[in-house]
Amino acid sequence: MEQYSAIVYEPFLLMLYQERNGLTSFNRDRFRQCISLQYRKEDEQSNGKQFLERLSFQLLEKTKDIIDNCGFDFNKESAYYATLGMKKENAYLYVRGHCLYNSLVSMGSKLCEDTAVDFEQNILKPVLAFEEYDEISEIKKDILLLKTLRKDLS
Repeated sequence: MEQYSAIVYEPFLLMLYQERNGLTSFNRDRFRQCISLQYRKEDEQSNGKQFLERLSFQLLEKTKDIIDNCGFDFNKESAYYATLGMKKENAYLYVRGHCLYNSLVSMGSKLCEDTAVDFEQNILKPVLAFEEYDEISEIKKDILLLKTLRKDLS
């Protein structure tokens, strides 16, 4: 995840910069398309090296001409988002989770091929610590409150 974060960090900051400034060269959809990778033969080898290289290549290809020509200042953007808790090491927590999740399921399913193990159900879901995220705990509380209010109105 650390390598994934390092790869997506600058392009993610570029996308946020573009969105904040009303620019469209590298918007959310383009970023999402770049990070929505599925398994390819041998992606699982060498700790996902080929997958990470493909991710890096796609992001570089889509951003190389944009970064230098849109007023994007990496140091300024990095400092700003660091105040909000996002750093190079944890950028994976801020990108669209479904894209990362689907990539992990795609690769993990290949690793578990020809075994009795369902990667998503037996390995991935049990280790996801949803209760450790304050945001998810708050959402759960809000949903329970809405259910209570709904019952009271019925």
